[in-house]
Amino acid sequence: MDKKSYLDRFSKLVRWRLPADEAEDVISDYTELLAAHPEDETALVKTFGDPALAAKVLGITREYLCWMIVLAILCINFSYFLLATFGVYSYAYYQFDVDKILFYFSIGLIAFWKWKSPKGSQRKCPGLLPAVLGMLIPAAALGALLIFFYIICLKSINGDYSGFGGWIAPLFSVVLRLTGSVSWIAAIAGLICSRMRDRRWLVITAMAVTILFCCMQSMLLMFSLDSGEAALRALKCYVPFLVVGTAGVIWTVW
Repeated sequence: MDKKSYLDRFSKLVRWRLPADEAEDVISDYTELLAAHPEDETALVKTFGDPALAAKVLGITREYLCWMIVLAILCINFSYFLLATFGVYSYAYYQFDVDKILFYFSIGLIAFWKWKSPKGSQRKCPGLLPAVLGMLIPAAALGALLIFFYIICLKSINGDYSGFGGWIAPLFSVVLRLTGSVSWIAAIAGLICSRMRDRRWLVITAMAVTILFCCMQSMLLMFSLDSGEAALRALKCYVPFLVVGTAGVIWTVW
């Protein structure tokens, strides 16, 4: 293990354990120490210890425990939305509006953690813009689906509401579940990058969880309504979700 490999591994572990400002100070100190040390793998590990052990010496801070709690809560919420999109839970369970409460809570927790996290040392955030543009793909897929659903509902108001028969239902289900899965992965990745790189990566998490939640609601909407008028009224429920989600995205991007 050379100096570069040692420092790279140590830096990742430190950034996971410490806030951005404290992590940069520790990494800077270790960089200076390693620069003055001879290039010898055995002597390097013997002097500084294994990178994992060296990082553990920093201890477990209250901030780290809070981070792990936030991460666990958000991962559980995101997984709940994804499993509901795949129909693991009974749709009757949603009558208590648990899903809506969890969504608002998730966006609020993301915004709170962004506010609580210290700013990074870099003004630019490499890779964030391509990631944001990439999230527009599942957003566009979901938007196209909802527009198509709206058109079906309009056509059915003057006649019988046939719902999603034939090939439409399977196609919509596949698109929603695929979009939800991609959004779930992006939401978790955004959390990890916000810790390891820059807090502004939480914008990816805010975008992804909004898309994921709307996918779950769309599955409920398609297979639980029996008239076009009821479906059109239900579509209006997306407005507060999108408003809150957009507010979370705007807050986290700065």
